[in-house]
Amino acid sequence: MEADKSNGDVETALHELRSFVHSHMNTNLSSGEFAIKPPIQLKARYERLATGEQQRVQALNAQVAAQAESTCGQQFPAGGFNSPRVSCIQDYVSRNAASDQGIPSELYKFDFLSPRWSPDLAGISLLLSAIFFFLFAMRVAVAVWMKKRFD
Repeated sequence: MEADKSNGDVETALHELRSFVHSHMNTNLSSGEFAIKPPIQLKARYERLATGEQQRVQALNAQVAAQAESTCGQQFPAGGFNSPRVSCIQDYVSRNAASDQGIPSELYKFDFLSPRWSPDLAGISLLLSAIFFFLFAMRVAVAVWMKKRFD
């Protein structure tokens, strides 16, 4: 989607697509054996969210590293990087470091289901086929009943 690439109004484009899919039966957005499910994925939005998440984690981890330096510096006041101070910093960071939690798929994946029946060309054709089949079946049933009754 161009709106996604340019960080434009994606919601309007998704609403228009949703309206189209909901008004046409048999609208299948996925295709082929290796189809993406759900079929609509906003790649640029995902990349922006992933970049923001990485920056957030890096900022939090920088704060944790500064807190580790401060805490371990107070516990081991000797300057430099002595062995107990380094292991204290490593332990503090491993216990308190932020990790990338991932991005919820609801933020960049969208799935639209088409209705079973809609009043478009396919839906009207299906309805007329069902009516004609019913009329044909009734005609055959009446013919069989008449034949049995008058024979």
